[in-house]
Amino acid sequence: MRAVALLSCVATLAAQPAVIPASVATVEGNTLDREPFGHESLRHLTYYHRDLLGAVPWQAAINRIAYRRDTTVPRTVLRRPPSIWQVRMGNYRGSVAQPPSAWPVAADPDWSVVFQPRQISFPDLPNPAAGPAPFQLVYWLDRPFVYNGNHLGVEHFVADSQLLHDYFVDAVDGLVPGGTVDSLPGSSSCPGGQNRAAGQAPNPGGGNRELYLFGAQPAATAVLGLGVSDSNWSGQTLPIDLSTSGLPGCSIYASLEALYATRTSGAGVGEFSIPVPGHPWLIGATLYAQWLCADTRVNPLVPLATSEGLRITLGNSLNSANLGMSVVSAFAGSNQFGYVQPNRGLVIELNW
Repeated sequence: MRAVALLSCVATLAAQPAVIPASVATVEGNTLDREPFGHESLRHLTYYHRDLLGAVPWQAAINRIAYRRDTTVPRTVLRRPPSIWQVRMGNYRGSVAQPPSAWPVAADPDWSVVFQPRQISFPDLPNPAAGPAPFQLVYWLDRPFVYNGNHLGVEHFVADSQLLHDYFVDAVDGLVPGGTVDSLPGSSSCPGGQNRAAGQAPNPGGGNRELYLFGAQPAATAVLGLGVSDSNWSGQTLPIDLSTSGLPGCSIYASLEALYATRTSGAGVGEFSIPVPGHPWLIGATLYAQWLCADTRVNPLVPLATSEGLRITLGNSLNSANLGMSVVSAFAGSNQFGYVQPNRGLVIELNW
């Protein structure tokens, strides 16, 4: 009888999920990501160092993986249309800190397709009342994946031709605390409540500077401007009121010395992300930013609108510590080699 009870207890413990990394099991990760759930066609691979997998027993047969939405983003998440998804997992033996940009070959015996390609659709995910979101982006694996004690790789491949979705999922990047991104006092977006700007800033060497645009017009050009001042731009005092140019309520709040063009998604979300080098002279550095958007809602005859201004302040320490995670990703048409993002990864829940 005692043996039966002991086996029942062991089985119950084995069925408990493990959140990787465990440090964010009950708190929000310090960043977010649109990959792989917010892009129409993408190959995305996260490597997890074995030091983060201490809760996963050797030879555990993982049968379910799940992700959670990021709660810092307002309800901009839309129901995703059916898409073709495949998931592959691997017992990885290489470097997690500096992974290869080439994808693991199909014949590699350490990797296997655990979720066969098929059409699935994820639900709308509103913000929870408090705390981190539950793990509601779920894959029940077609075949269990046996973890052998090495590092773990989880690869997603999505093929989708529609732009009607924007999932921001919880992720970790570098170490906290980092820098700050704040709206400039007195600045506002136009039209009111739309073209909203937000972002996150790391310590130098500790991750990516990420800037986002919400509430823009779908599938439209958006230009992010970066500058060194919020008081003067090319001899003109900031802010510059654009009302006389036919854009009431719109203003230029930052000097725009560097411009980066992108295209918003079908949900009207724009994104700019770039690694911040680990140079000492960047410690505590401040930049200013603003989005300029192709938009007909203020004045159809002058198809332009602006976000509020942002002040970006990098963190006060060099932060190049190894997080034990890294990402390799590539958009459709770039499937041979990927873009490596060290010191970063998605928060994941594993069941076995």
